Amino acid sequence: MHERVGILTLMVGSLLLMTLSLIKGADDWQNQTIRNYLSDIKKSAEQENGTIGTLNSLVEPVSQGPFIDHQAFGLYYSWLAFTAQDKASIEKFSLKSVEQFQLQLAQRPLDSSVVIDKANQMWRNGAEFDAVVAEFHYAQLVGRYEPFTVMQSLKYYLAHWPQLSLTDKKQTISYLLDHKRYKMKLWQYDSILKLPVVGERACNILAFNSVKPYYCRN
Repeated sequence: MHERVGILTLMVGSLLLMTLSLIKGADDWQNQTIRNYLSDIKKSAEQENGTIGTLNSLVEPVSQGPFIDHQAFGLYYSWLAFTAQDKASIEKFSLKSVEQFQLQLAQRPLDSSVVIDKANQMWRNGAEFDAVVAEFHYAQLVGRYEPFTVMQSLKYYLAHWPQLSLTDKKQTISYLLDHKRYKMKLWQYDSILKLPVVGERACNILAFNSVKPYYCRN
């Protein structure tokens, strides 16, 4: 009797293992497909006369399992929303993007890059300031010293400087000035300093603290 139970358990375990292997194989293929699309998007964006609008907008994850790269799908739908021509498509892909980021967070709640991606998409969707800033607060809680968190938080905070709390303003100043603490180099802020409004506010804060990067000298 015990031998039969052991054999049955082994058979069930083997079947489960095979099923998971098949699911993982299918999901890995989907993940690679979407990564290839994202690579194509990047290449197209870098070309002067790229074919961004011709990308296939019908790629959908067919699994909600643990092997799907929902973050990649979220970035893909975000791009589709950005390049869409009609309001219905923009709203559709924007919502899909946030949903995918949320699914990824259910699997990896401590991944600050996913939180930031979700926050940025909510920002583009026109979500309320309190809702978006709450996402940035969470990203800073789980990844305060991550360069991606530093840079993206700075963009949002500087863009909404008048609405920030005193705590968030102090955090912004810290991100700009405490380079050693966040393991950042001054040149890494160049992409922010070039931006309208955001860059001007950053330069004003830096100048007040006697810091004059190249892009703040003009």
